[in-house]
Amino acid sequence: LSPYDGSFCHHPPLLLYSLCHLPEHTLFAILLVADMSIALLLQPLLVQGALWKQATSLIYLCCPWTIGACTALSTAALQHVPLLIALLLAQKKQACTAGGMLAV
Repeated sequence: LSPYDGSFCHHPPLLLYSLCHLPEHTLFAILLVADMSIALLLQPLLVQGALWKQATSLIYLCCPWTIGACTALSTAALQHVPLLIALLLAQKKQACTAGGMLAV
């Protein structure tokens, strides 16, 4: 069954090909690193002086949806990392680089 039959899969073919051949524990480690980087990228996006700015990473990592997605080996975190990098670059007024990250 092809992953592109229907509207279930929305990943680039090279990403699918590279992830299919990885052992499960390696894929889990990659997804864990992606979740950790998302938690770190969320902090600079908050407004300065926000009360929850320090706890944002912990709240994200302890969220049941984040834990469930990581244990289910969902690759959504791999798509969220470039999006958060693009938002961070756009916030710093680097529009061309942010557009390049969105293209990834």
